[in-house]
Amino acid sequence: MSIARTGIAQVVDLTAEGSRDWVHWGEQGTFSLERKANGGFAILEGAPTAPRFRHGLSPQRFRWNGGNPVERSDGTPTGIRTCDEGNGFTLSAPAATSSRTLKLYVGARAARGKLTAKLSTGGPTATATFTERGSNVGTTAFVVTYRAPKDGKLNLSWVTDDSFDDDCGGVALEAATLR
Repeated sequence: MSIARTGIAQVVDLTAEGSRDWVHWGEQGTFSLERKANGGFAILEGAPTAPRFRHGLSPQRFRWNGGNPVERSDGTPTGIRTCDEGNGFTLSAPAATSSRTLKLYVGARAARGKLTAKLSTGGPTATATFTERGSNVGTTAFVVTYRAPKDGKLNLSWVTDDSFDDDCGGVALEAATLR
């Protein structure tokens, strides 16, 4: 398993990137989730455990078609975010003996976020961080390439490792794609 950080295009086409599945957060509200209609729910979000807010602060626009419950978007800057150290989000995706790639679009506002990836089948844990010290939402994408010794799950957490602002410094979650 490996994690690489990469920049993000101004417009991200989730339909083109997510051949197996894709998910976008926050188009219709704090708890809305827009996903590939025939993606089989491969990418799943864990139960919320922290304060959660919808935002429209991403410098990128996410577009798609073939989605559910929102069939298409020509480009939205929305996502979800949370505040304070220790709060964040969890996700999972299927793992198999063939190589897979999950691309996770995330952000931070006045915080350092930490991504942790591990396989349910065991093995080493991979981590990466992203820091944005300013009051705007800074974004990045993490590319997680993985393969398991047998069928299982890739488990991810994106958590506020350090908050630099008493007024809601934390991490954001925008979208994810699976190939």
